[in-house]
Amino acid sequence: MKKLFTASISVALFVLAIFSCLIFPTQSRAADGWTEQSGSGFYNWVSVAPSADGSKAVALSYNGYIYTTSDYGVTWTQRTSDTGRVWYSVTSSASGQYLAAVVYGGNIWTSADYGLTWTAVANTANASNRSWYSIDSSSDGRYLSAVVKNGNIWTSTDFGATWTNINNAGARSWRAVASSANGQNLAAVVRGGNVWTSTNYGVNWTERVIAGSASTYFFSISSSALGDKLVITDHNVAGYIYTSSDYGLTWTPKFNVPSAGASNQWYTANYSDDGTKIIASLWDDHIYESLDSGNTWSVVSGAGVHSYQPVIYSSDGTKIFIGIGGGYIYTYGTITSSPIITSTSASANSSSITLNGNASTQSTTRSFNYGLTTSYGNTSNSSQSGVLNLETFSTNISALTNTVYHYNVTATNSFGSNSSADASFNILPFVQKTTDTARAWQSVAASSDGKYLAAVVNGGYIYTSSDYGATWVQKTSDATRAWSEITSSSDGKYLAAIVGGGYIYTSNDYGATWVQKTSDATRSWKSITSSANG
Repeated sequence: MKKLFTASISVALFVLAIFSCLIFPTQSRAADGWTEQSGSGFYNWVSVAPSADGSKAVALSYNGYIYTTSDYGVTWTQRTSDTGRVWYSVTSSASGQYLAAVVYGGNIWTSADYGLTWTAVANTANASNRSWYSIDSSSDGRYLSAVVKNGNIWTSTDFGATWTNINNAGARSWRAVASSANGQNLAAVVRGGNVWTSTNYGVNWTERVIAGSASTYFFSISSSALGDKLVITDHNVAGYIYTSSDYGLTWTPKFNVPSAGASNQWYTANYSDDGTKIIASLWDDHIYESLDSGNTWSVVSGAGVHSYQPVIYSSDGTKIFIGIGGGYIYTYGTITSSPIITSTSASANSSSITLNGNASTQSTTRSFNYGLTTSYGNTSNSSQSGVLNLETFSTNISALTNTVYHYNVTATNSFGSNSSADASFNILPFVQKTTDTARAWQSVAASSDGKYLAAVVNGGYIYTSSDYGATWVQKTSDATRAWSEITSSSDGKYLAAIVGGGYIYTSNDYGATWVQKTSDATRSWKSITSSANG
């Protein structure tokens, strides 16, 4: 039953004089519950379908593969590998066991083992190699319905093993289909047409006329569990979201694009099972949400601005899955543990410091504690407390005196708080530390605490310091080189440097010894950087 449909994009113009809902700027849910699920991989996500509780989900990458998760979206496993396909839509039973997906210009595929294995529908069902656009299922996965662009509606009553071609609705430019939880009440939309509904598992269909529908680009449809409440999106610039509360008999335009632009178009909208919540994605804009069946709307500001494609609730609307067009999958409400601080670093100058941290879980409240001892005594909150795609965060502290400071990072979510280990940084006045001769210094790198330093001279050598820059030692002597940049791990142990018109060199002993790492050809190296662990 839980699925999300997506299709290709085109633009038309449709102006409707009625605007029957209000939008309020306040967001409907907290900003600090979002997570960039980098474990999903960076793809063009076109469809996502979670289980009822959101613990499991299946997702499709366009011209790619099927992926599944069983830990609320934290880790994802590729389930198809033979060839990339033009996947368009996927659906899941409430348990997540029974799944079905469609390929544009290909087959219907089904899985009965939580997505572990997949089977293409046999050609004898005459359901292969069609322009499949959308698929949905009953909550038990037994009843399925799918639509074909410029073709017919198809239904299955045996978990997708066999399919029936439904002719009485005609061959149309079908775009999406939605099912009630029991599979009895169905609804489908036509681009430049109307909504069609069925109350007998798809055997018979009735056209429901919407005023001005010839100019619309109906793009998605979603149903409540009963099937009484339906929501559709018009993908045109300045298009509306429409809702029905009588099984599709009558429709009301509820919410149009807040600020129409060249790419500001509704993509998808999805109902919670009880029909009280609607969440909708606006391409290259925000996520919007209604908590009263579409009467009023608010910007889900914590999600930020992205190329949103599929957006879908878990059954109760507490968890959200979002797919980005050329990005990651994001989730809301899937926090399962307190945050872990995975790294910290500091970058100091003569009177200020930039502190950096990284939290392992979805966005949290983050703060930096600092002071002259490990008791700290001062706190600086990160300004980035809940933006969807920011796991790395920072703060800047100024007006510091010339001494050693201690700091750590604390991150908090609904499961609790965790703090990083103590670290330190040194605020020192700028003092000239080399006097023997002037050199063409080109680049300098430092450990996170500022103790270990390394610098390179263009047309000279590499120099290092292990006492916060008090003394310096020349570390290369075989030849002068056009050193252009150097970088360091956070502990200062691992270093890497580049020579313009030369090679890359590395050190794993704080710069004591160096090894040339490229030798096939000289190159005009311009820049190099290092991860915290080197």
